[in-house]
Amino acid sequence: MPFRFNGASCIAVGTFNIYIIQPAWLRKVGLLENVEGVALEADLTEPGFRMQLPDLTWRVEPTRIVLETKGDCARCGQTMYAIFDKLPWTPLKAIGINSRHEAPAEELDEFIHRFPHPASASPINDGYAIAQKTWHAAFRKDKQQFNLQLSVNDEVAALTTNVHTELRNESIETAKEIAENFEVFQSLAVKMAINVFSLDIQV
Repeated sequence: MPFRFNGASCIAVGTFNIYIIQPAWLRKVGLLENVEGVALEADLTEPGFRMQLPDLTWRVEPTRIVLETKGDCARCGQTMYAIFDKLPWTPLKAIGINSRHEAPAEELDEFIHRFPHPASASPINDGYAIAQKTWHAAFRKDKQQFNLQLSVNDEVAALTTNVHTELRNESIETAKEIAENFEVFQSLAVKMAINVFSLDIQV
């Protein structure tokens, strides 16, 4: 019952000028090579926009930039590195490196029994049923906190990993170094999850 890769993302939290970070500027500085096939979406009730590329999805908001992919994970880190390089004076608060793996819940019956779970009885009164079971572990080393979570509902089991680094008192070079090592941190978090939860993950 291997867990299969379902996506990765890199999130930068800080203060971003959404009127500068536009497709025209991204193309000018070399972050957007071709505007063909680019889909833009905007919510008129909130500032920011969503840009869909064939291999990467951008979400640009005043407080964060989110880069998501279902394919080449390296693109997330490489693109975030380039953003930091082009906007070196941007006030940054944190960077997150995330991944998600999934497996059908029906394949996990024997696996789930290894973990403690809440009693089937309602915690309040009759009429409630457990909608989801979740297990979480967090580890810290140096500047990074590794958050590992396994959640299971009736349909799917999802393993999510997050590597969080605070950047409030760090230089832009530190932020660039983390983005540049996106795959290293992501791979390490997945290996930690394999050991913590005794999982089989399809690489």
